[in-house]
Amino acid sequence: MDDRNKHYAELYFAENTNDIGKKIDFFSSMTNCLFELANNPFERRIQIKSHQSILEAKAYRFAFANNSIISLIKGTKVKILDKEINSIDIDSLNSITRMQIETFLILFYLVFDKVEDEIKDFRLNIYKLHALQKQNNFEISADFIDTENSRKKIKLEIEEAIDAIKQSNLFQQANETKKKEYLNPRYAKLIESKQLFERSGIQKSRIDQMWSIYSNYAHSEYISDRQHYCRVINPNSKVETISLILDINKMLTSRLIWNLKLLYNENVEKYDSFDLKDKVHIETWKDI
Repeated sequence: MDDRNKHYAELYFAENTNDIGKKIDFFSSMTNCLFELANNPFERRIQIKSHQSILEAKAYRFAFANNSIISLIKGTKVKILDKEINSIDIDSLNSITRMQIETFLILFYLVFDKVEDEIKDFRLNIYKLHALQKQNNFEISADFIDTENSRKKIKLEIEEAIDAIKQSNLFQQANETKKKEYLNPRYAKLIESKQLFERSGIQKSRIDQMWSIYSNYAHSEYISDRQHYCRVINPNSKVETISLILDINKMLTSRLIWNLKLLYNENVEKYDSFDLKDKVHIETWKDI
């Protein structure tokens, strides 16, 4: 058996037996690859495009959240009614996984989507403006340090975002109604999540369905209460739930790594330097 087939067999066995320990090890190694690729443009001093400016921070946060998932799955020792137990917080795992899905979608929307750079630059400025206008409307207590300067900084960034939007051909070619919408966006994205699931390719993995289910946890809706009760009366379902969470996050992480790899020639070189085992896992999960 050659080395690649050996790693395929190892992966298959871990999945087939729901070996959570092995699956965590594979996921942790994949996350380390993500950290390395996210850092590579900075380390190699790669000249990045305007819409790519958001990539490093978001990719790092994505990788850090992966580590939070691993920590939660390993469990936390808590004392309940004078008894010390190892608690695995499934509800938080589901909420973080929904956040990871949304982060993947926004990175695809702003950086990896196969559209012209001008469109991605425009999307980023709308994305920024929506957040800044929202932040500007928050009531900030006078107890906060440097409240006035914070307000000034936000307003300056709003002006910069508006100027960039107005200079875009997409804005200049729009009708007056659309221009008003662009300058006071109701949403951070110009296209719906449903389209992004389709365009990014993760809809075929039914991740969109899990995103909808996990919203019940993020918003503390009744379905999450019912599912929690089911886990209480059927403890064996916890292993399957954890296994699914790991699988979803491996799909997302491997696709993000692959997208990062294709972004720069220097990232191709970095990816090629990874261990064969990691590449086998990434290339398997990205296509599921």
